[in-house]
Amino acid sequence: MTVDMAEKDFGETLIKSMISQSNFKRDEFYGATKHSARKASVRLFVIAESKS
Repeated sequence: MTVDMAEKDFGETLIKSMISQSNFKRDEFYGATKHSARKASVRLFVIAESKS
């Protein structure tokens, strides 16, 4: 997925499509960055590192 950083906000339809394509839940999608997590009132989503 490519995101145009010049866009201020995205429409609801586009956001739903992006979440669907990402295969993440809504909270995980918005929790990907501190800014979006704060804006959507969700927890920051941190993926645990796998030990090899």
